[in-house]
Amino acid sequence: WCGTYAKAINNVAPRTGSLFEKPIHRKIVTTDAYFTNLVTYIHRNPQNHGLIDDFRLWPYSSYQTLLSEKPSRLERNTLLNWFDGVQGFTELHQRETDEISLREILFDE
Repeated sequence: WCGTYAKAINNVAPRTGSLFEKPIHRKIVTTDAYFTNLVTYIHRNPQNHGLIDDFRLWPYSSYQTLLSEKPSRLERNTLLNWFDGVQGFTELHQRETDEISLREILFDE
């Protein structure tokens, strides 16, 4: 019913998408530091929000895929090279997140 209602409203008004959710706001990655923090933030996010005790075990994350040697469409080597290899990648992910500075990087306020 909600899908049909949304389509009807979208046909009447010049709009697209969901009626009941806020639009997604994107922020352009403009610095190396922002990209680095963004990757670790995304991987650590399930743990930071209490969904799991160890982010490395979250089944919907690319973290383990990046560390594996299984075929993947991910740009594994590019990303791992960004972190100076597997050791740099894993070490940076083990650091505690500074939520205050991270919020400033991730969100326009």
